[in-house]
Amino acid sequence: MTTPALDTIDPITFTVLRNGFRAMCTQGSALVERVAWGPVITQGRDYSVGLLTGDGRLVGHGTVDITPHMGTFEFSVNAVVEDFGDEMEPGDVFIIND
Repeated sequence: MTTPALDTIDPITFTVLRNGFRAMCTQGSALVERVAWGPVITQGRDYSVGLLTGDGRLVGHGTVDITPHMGTFEFSVNAVVEDFGDEMEPGDVFIIND
């Protein structure tokens, strides 16, 4: 499914947004490493950070993320939306550990 606004986005804006999304996720990954105490996270980097749209489509991920994790992001978000969609309000945050 394509979004009409994305069909007409120019290459420069697309690149700026893509790099901004990646930077946000990379900073999120750095935060996870700083606050985690377990060696699986700090040394093994067994985690991933992603940025998804409201309908669960992946739009950004960090540069050190584990590839198989990215394949599950959309399914995990869709499961949360199915379970909590009626109760969600702007500003809500859902943290998933699957």
